[in-house]
Amino acid sequence: MKYRWSGEVDYSDEEARQRLRSYFESLGFQCLQDQPELALQRGSSWGGLFALSPRRIWMQVSAKIQPWGVHTLVDVTFEIALRLRRLSEPEAELLVSETREMVRYLQEGRADFERLETLHRQAVRARRKARWVAWLLFALGFVFGVLAGSSVFDWMGFILPYVGLFLVGILAGRFVVWLLKDRR
Repeated sequence: MKYRWSGEVDYSDEEARQRLRSYFESLGFQCLQDQPELALQRGSSWGGLFALSPRRIWMQVSAKIQPWGVHTLVDVTFEIALRLRRLSEPEAELLVSETREMVRYLQEGRADFERLETLHRQAVRARRKARWVAWLLFALGFVFGVLAGSSVFDWMGFILPYVGLFLVGILAGRFVVWLLKDRR
């Protein structure tokens, strides 16, 4: 997923570059390139897939900064790897708030990092809760599969209850995904 923000600031291009770099480094980004285009990255593709923290999702920020008279033009592009993972509502809210605070940091020189940390904790809690629900439903599907498989299909041999257990587990997992997906 890609999105962009463009705007102008009333100070030099070097100061804009420093503000962007310090803001994103305080959010866990690492600078990949400073000139001619500022490029920062955090997270990893596989780490973001299983991690509870949305800040572990691979994300790259590139900023084109150029002077324009007494102003400086800033064009920031955000790229997030979401091929294998969906964003929950608290995670999306965190990313949007990080962008809003970036604009505030560029314009005013300050950002509400405490609010961003609170949103981060809420997103982690929501992901943890969803995982517990998924495991609980999987365990219930497992128990149901064993009970149903052992009593109904007992005459078909030893392996069939485990096949039934596996299929019920898959169905329970799909049901959890259906329950937890964002309804838009």
